[in-house]
Amino acid sequence: MILPPSSRIRLRAAADPARGKALAAALTARNWREAAVIKQTDTSSVLGALITVGDQALPVIAKSRLVASFPDAVKAFVRSSSLDRQRSAATWLLANDFPAPRWYVHLSGIADGLHVQTLFVQAIRGNTLLTALQADIPAAQAIREPLGVCIGRLLLANRLHADLKPSNMVLAGSRPMLVDAPLRTIRPFGRGRALVRMLRDLSLEPSGLGITHPDHWLDDVAAYALRTLWDRPPAAAAVAAVIRRVTTLVAARGNTSPIHPPRQIDHYPCI
Repeated sequence: MILPPSSRIRLRAAADPARGKALAAALTARNWREAAVIKQTDTSSVLGALITVGDQALPVIAKSRLVASFPDAVKAFVRSSSLDRQRSAATWLLANDFPAPRWYVHLSGIADGLHVQTLFVQAIRGNTLLTALQADIPAAQAIREPLGVCIGRLLLANRLHADLKPSNMVLAGSRPMLVDAPLRTIRPFGRGRALVRMLRDLSLEPSGLGITHPDHWLDDVAAYALRTLWDRPPAAAAVAAVIRRVTTLVAARGNTSPIHPPRQIDHYPCI
């Protein structure tokens, strides 16, 4: 398992520079082997835990990535690694009033003899949209308009969420929380393709797991997105055209089973 650094720790960035070093020390001096494993691969891990820092209990997600190759090292040096991009995306989302978790500190260092980077972010409690589509249909239905508005606002800002799958959204409050949001800049004339791409991503993961959307659920999300983008209600034919393109793309993918099946974590251990 890829763990957060425990030696030769260097602070790459801190949301609150005044607290950064103290917070970095508190977050790394933990037995992360006892944390909840949300996701792990040969080169990365996502771990969750509840950590006491001073008089505050912080639910924290530790996203760690192995710096294993020369290209990885170059990206880390010029601050364009995947975690650098995630940090920048979270900063942009919060600055533009999108619901997203706060990030605390971004570190690099050594863990078990390996060079790693770790981004510590706020853990958000609640069901993912994927869980809601499977087991809480009223909650999934209630999120259609806020989700469509969120997609429309991203398009108005010329941004594409490049992995808008339901397991990357937590239903915490009245709007979907974008807990993992790789963003790309698009041109205004690319908004149509970007909309189809994001709706496709909303469909692929449930399809691969045998979960079906409620009737007209995706149509409604598309309609709210277009209404936000165009500042007027879209014609039914326009929504139908978008959904046809989405359906074609999903069918073209064939097997849509996720490589790493998502996990719903309901309890974070104290470490």
